[in-house]
Amino acid sequence: MGKTGDFITRHRNLLLVALTVCTIAAATWWPTPAQPAAVTLPVTDPVSTAEDTLEAYRLRRDQDALKDMEALESIVAQTSLDESTRQSAANQLKQLVDFRQKQTALEGALLNSRVSPCVAVMSQGGVTIVTEKTDLSDSETTLILTLANLHADVSPGNVWVITLSGEK
Repeated sequence: MGKTGDFITRHRNLLLVALTVCTIAAATWWPTPAQPAAVTLPVTDPVSTAEDTLEAYRLRRDQDALKDMEALESIVAQTSLDESTRQSAANQLKQLVDFRQKQTALEGALLNSRVSPCVAVMSQGGVTIVTEKTDLSDSETTLILTLANLHADVSPGNVWVITLSGEK
């Protein structure tokens, strides 16, 4: 064996460590190929219909009303509050429950009519009915006014109907 062979044999461990360090250093500094940009595909919801929109509104409205009722019930239950505050909360709770009962009764009646799908929104002294129909016949309008009077105690002058084509 020559000088090179003797050198390699005697310093084999040192040469292996040096080779390992050089390999790690080269791997660290060597430019890596650019990763392809993450591709995100647009996620589209299925085309929502007016019925889906009305149902989503109804669900959100009912959830909000339940939260409001819970808040009012907690105020009524707080004995540390003065009586007028608790009575005011009790009155508001009664009004909210009354609105919800009338709204539910009216929507139930409308769902069994030719006007559905629709949603009824009670307000102080009136009701707004939103339907996916584009137009209402005179008999449908009369039916809505009659049901609003019968189930929600709202006079025909305080009933507003909104169709897909606009307000009637």
